[in-house]
Amino acid sequence: MLLVAVEFDVEPGDEEAFAGAAGRLAEASSAENGCRFFEVWSDATRPGRFLFLEGWDSSDALVEHRTTSHVAAFKNEAGASIVEASGSYWDAEPTEV
Repeated sequence: MLLVAVEFDVEPGDEEAFAGAAGRLAEASSAENGCRFFEVWSDATRPGRFLFLEGWDSSDALVEHRTTSHVAAFKNEAGASIVEASGSYWDAEPTEV
C-alpha cells in the first residue's frame, strides 16, 4: 500500500474555505478505485495547518487520482489559499508489533 501524508499551511482567514474544499476532495477521492482512505485533519493548536492522510492500493492508483476532475477542482478552489505544502510517501506494509 502507498501511504501519503501532505501538510498544508493556509492563509489566515481562508481556513473555512480550505476545509470545505478539502472535504469535497476527500469525499470524491474516497470513492475512487484504489483509494483505501482519504482523511483531512486540522491542527488544534495551529490554525491554518491541515494534513491529508491517504492510503492507495498502488502508485498507479495515486497517479490516476491526480488526473481526476475533483483534484483539479480542489487546486482551482483552494490553490490560492496555500502558503506552503509538503508531502511524504511510503510504500508500506503492515508490521507485527
